[in-house]
Amino acid sequence: MKRVKTAVLAVLAAALAADAKAQAAPPNYVELRGGVNGDGDFYRYAEYTRFFSNGVTLDSVYIGVPGQNELYLGAGYGFRVTPTLTVTPLGYAVIGLDGETDEFGVALGL
Repeated sequence: MKRVKTAVLAVLAAALAADAKAQAAPPNYVELRGGVNGDGDFYRYAEYTRFFSNGVTLDSVYIGVPGQNELYLGAGYGFRVTPTLTVTPLGYAVIGLDGETDEFGVALGL
């Protein structure tokens, strides 16, 4: 869990440092969700995305289900396809914690 906290702090520090170089204040996106199933299991989802005026996007996603916690830390660049549509390919580093085992990997997003 200490690695997850360190990774979250690193993403926030990078977002703040990059913000100092941005010309205009970039928008932020935050989403929090939770749910409980019939057995009382609690499911969690949290996302924080930072969009910068130069097209760079930083994204962090946390998914928690009983027995498994996953943290996705990613970055990408937005390509404007039309005036109302931007496509942003993202690359993520993934940390998975399932009790006693830590798992690390990569993922792609769009």
